[in-house]
Amino acid sequence: MNAHAQLSMFEPEGAEAVRLLRSHLAEAKRCRDRVEYFEVLQMPGAARREEAMAEQAESAALVLAILLDLEAEAGL
Repeated sequence: MNAHAQLSMFEPEGAEAVRLLRSHLAEAKRCRDRVEYFEVLQMPGAARREEAMAEQAESAALVLAILLDLEAEAGL
């Protein structure tokens, strides 16, 4: 097994990476919406938790976006 095949075992490629990116962006939006909801309900702990979850989802989306950019630059 070559290095490229081994790497693909751990990193999503192409359509799978796009699907994951969209999923993380959707999750981040849902979390951001819930932040506002919990703030209106005067539940600061829940709002902070949702904010942290949104930041995690956005971070994962950023990594996937960079991966897709690198793949595009490499012509993969």
